Amino acid sequence: MKFSICIPNYNYARYIGETISSALSQSESDLEVVVADNHSTDNSVDILSEIEDERFRFSINKTNVGFSGNLGKVASMAEGDYRLMLSSDDLLDPDFLKSISKLQSLEVEPEKGIYSSTERVIDSDGKEKFVRRIDPKFWYSSDIDKDLSDQCGFNVYKVDAKEMLRRCLTLLRTPFTFASTLYHKNVYEAVEGYSQTAIFNPDKKFAWALLSQANYAYLIDSPLVSYRVHDAAQAAQQRKSGALKHITDEYIATFELPDDVLSSVNMTREDLQRAFLTQDIVLRGLALIADGDRFNAKRYLRFGMATFPQLFSSIKYSMHFRILLGLGPIGTLLAKVGKRKLQKNWEDSVSQ
Repeated sequence: MKFSICIPNYNYARYIGETISSALSQSESDLEVVVADNHSTDNSVDILSEIEDERFRFSINKTNVGFSGNLGKVASMAEGDYRLMLSSDDLLDPDFLKSISKLQSLEVEPEKGIYSSTERVIDSDGKEKFVRRIDPKFWYSSDIDKDLSDQCGFNVYKVDAKEMLRRCLTLLRTPFTFASTLYHKNVYEAVEGYSQTAIFNPDKKFAWALLSQANYAYLIDSPLVSYRVHDAAQAAQQRKSGALKHITDEYIATFELPDDVLSSVNMTREDLQRAFLTQDIVLRGLALIADGDRFNAKRYLRFGMATFPQLFSSIKYSMHFRILLGLGPIGTLLAKVGKRKLQKNWEDSVSQ
């Protein structure tokens, strides 16, 4: 068996049937679909029990083991050579696996690759909102592999995995989306699965770990996944809670990330700390000020100063951050102008 589509589920009865149907409707037939239900309290299990397809299996956790714990549960059920972790509210285009399989057939060591695609964003009713653009911070126009693109019929970005890891750690982000990232079982086993310490975003650290073991990262420039945005989604719940879970995750990464991973991309621990303060404290904080959210901007400032107080004052724009916070409404207007200028400077730099 070549592909395992792994679906972790908790209380997504409204969407789980449609998600599984999109997985079982792949034009690539060599696959299985497995679901780990995280002790749902809605009628998810009833829906799972009604699916009759020999390629489908599911299990029910005796207790709720948490989000990252359930990712490990469903991954352990996989029997295929390649694994895809699909959210239980997202959808796959019928040709998702076929497109990746074609790309893999053109490479010498396909098992050493990490594969992803662009995506369309849909609402709670499945209506398309927009197609998410390729992020130029990660995928440069110079990364397009012309030979692969010509043979596949769409642009294929191919980046050395260590170079992509360096880009990730500089920005403390991931170039992959949860629903559209496929990798070989050997790479998964080499990194020993998902991080159990991540509070909010375990797939980000997982992506970094995958890159440390892979040879190349690939992106198919075709929206082969539909990412659903709705009020019950994890990101929406995070925003509603007012907690700083994602910032806590990034802070933990500054001392939890192994030294050998940092050295493999010629970064020091202080480089990682600077990336955290720059990307997740100062730039996020300036964006909050520009949006008029001075309350949360102040929380970000205090978090950053509490974590690395000696380093914080040396971070670019940290002084701007504090001054703009103190200026009230005038600071918000200035931050809006500054935000547009920073974005333009970035777009100019990546286009060169």
